[in-house]
Amino acid sequence: MTNTSPAIDLHPIQVVVRRSGVSADLLRAWEKRYQAVTPSRSDGGHRLYSDADIERLRLIKDAMAGGRRIGDVASLPTEEIARLVSEDAAQQQLVAPAATDNEDAAQLLADAIAAVRRADQGTLRVILSRALFTRTPERFTTDIATPFMHELGELWHRGELTPAHEHAASEVMRRLMHDMLGMLPPPDGAPRLVVATLTGQRHEIGALFAATAAALDGWRVTYLGSDLPGPDIARVALDVGARAVALSITTANPALADELSLLRKRLGTAVPILVGGQQAEAVAGAVRQVDIVPDVDTFRTTLNGLR
Repeated sequence: MTNTSPAIDLHPIQVVVRRSGVSADLLRAWEKRYQAVTPSRSDGGHRLYSDADIERLRLIKDAMAGGRRIGDVASLPTEEIARLVSEDAAQQQLVAPAATDNEDAAQLLADAIAAVRRADQGTLRVILSRALFTRTPERFTTDIATPFMHELGELWHRGELTPAHEHAASEVMRRLMHDMLGMLPPPDGAPRLVVATLTGQRHEIGALFAATAAALDGWRVTYLGSDLPGPDIARVALDVGARAVALSITTANPALADELSLLRKRLGTAVPILVGGQQAEAVAGAVRQVDIVPDVDTFRTTLNGLR
């Protein structure tokens, strides 16, 4: 974190956004959640940033494009971040071609799948991180993340990838989606949504996609993760005043319908439950007052109706 003094030239946020390549929303999220930089304030209360702040933000952005997580680098001294960026750049020359902002999505996806086939998590992380930081979160989700996960599933079903390959790739995507959620601070007064998976549901990619889609649409998302009992989800939803609860169900077992019914009972009838995933219909179809959302577009349309 950096400190400024009156002798140092200070810049408003619009200048920082242009010089650093970090959006205003992302910059505010980094400040609030990770204290990545500590700006000064003008007499009128506006944030002011030093040249050192701008350079630090550039380095953090480059470190994340190299596959590192904001939570791991934000607290480091600027000199250490610069060392990591140099190290990552040298490695990228060995494992991946140089990126451009106009990199073709189809080629990027082909490179990502090739890395999955080699079980090369490092290269996959670099490729997908580069895609995230050269696109808006929405374009990354629609152009890269969704087709990548679809292709991953197809290859696994055809027996071209082992479960270990699929798990390794999903873990890289899971971490990126977590990071992306942190880049989407909600607007003031945003409605609250709780997202989770029920007991035994350990695959959380679908839940992360739902959380990201909601955050892109201006919801304040409380993301609880995977494998949670219905009563625990209900308790959090009631505590935060959630407008709705969203669940991802990817595998079916007889106990899930009972747990979903218990969640419905604990929430009462005022809080809608939206259920998606491969086994949503099989599990939730027999549970009263639960809405099944078969795809992201239906999910977003349903959320819009709840606002």
